[in-house]
Amino acid sequence: ADGGCRASDHGAGGSSAGSGEAGADAPPEANGAGAADQANASQEVAWASRGEVETCLAGDHETLVKYRRFLQTKVDPSLRECPDCKRLSGPTLDPDTGRPQSGMTCSSCGSVFCYFHAAA
Repeated sequence: ADGGCRASDHGAGGSSAGSGEAGADAPPEANGAGAADQANASQEVAWASRGEVETCLAGDHETLVKYRRFLQTKVDPSLRECPDCKRLSGPTLDPDTGRPQSGMTCSSCGSVFCYFHAAA
């Protein structure tokens, strides 16, 4: 049950395996940041609370919805978006390893997709 995915790597190296992207905690150069980006990184960082961000986004409903979805995925990084209806769903865990099973079925629309590769 691989969700119809044709890819052979299903997370053997971790949840970001095969993504081709460096992690958020990787150094800027690993994420393709250029010299200008690295120079700007030395500037002070401004922090905002969730409430402050939501207040700033209050006039932009679409961005506010995206922000809230982003927060959900930060709380539970195993959530995946259905490629058809866009609903966030959690995976079924392998009872022996505790790792996510690759095949997922959306509880909202019934779409079958891969935990690791979405609709690939």
